[in-house]
Amino acid sequence: MKEKHFRHKIAVVICWFGDWPWYFEFFVHSVRYNKSIDFIIITDSPIIIPLPSNIRIINLSLSEIKVLAFQKLGFEVAIENAYKLCDFKPAYGLFFEDLLTGYDFWAHGDLDIILGNIRHFLTAELLDTYDVIALRHDYLTGYFTPYRNNTKLNNLFKISKHYRTVFANAKHFCFDETNFCFKQFSNQIHYSRVTGDVLNTAGIYNTSN
Repeated sequence: MKEKHFRHKIAVVICWFGDWPWYFEFFVHSVRYNKSIDFIIITDSPIIIPLPSNIRIINLSLSEIKVLAFQKLGFEVAIENAYKLCDFKPAYGLFFEDLLTGYDFWAHGDLDIILGNIRHFLTAELLDTYDVIALRHDYLTGYFTPYRNNTKLNNLFKISKHYRTVFANAKHFCFDETNFCFKQFSNQIHYSRVTGDVLNTAGIYNTSN
């Protein structure tokens, strides 16, 4: 059967350090059914199961990512454990821009999800129209958020006036989602009135103008 051609090339970036979780094989199985999307997994762990051709493994240590972050940002970051990387997800487009050359969109993702047919909801019309696409109506999600792959969007996280503080502090701030302000966003409080510093705006928005 001839594989369908899609106009927008998409890569999902996932960082994982330490032993693979028990559900890794289920995640990989769901990736096999999304052949038109590439998954770039950055890890320090050896591969333990066969992987489909659309998964690319990049071997890096946390220390190497800290060095890379310094090179891209120009200041020292605090990454003392793998969980802290969640705060850096909105910056993956900048950190790993060399790996994302040629892609129209990139998304940060997680291993603890079973993927459905991504192209079923990320339609060509949606990708033509919007620059950032939220899976929820009230805030962006760390487990999957696509961004248009360009300089403006790859630096979008810098809109936050506190991103330097977040990146330089070893504390986890939930910067990829709501700075732990889930309830306020769920209650439809406008982001400008949410307590805490957040990058996110509700819904799907366009920043191309």
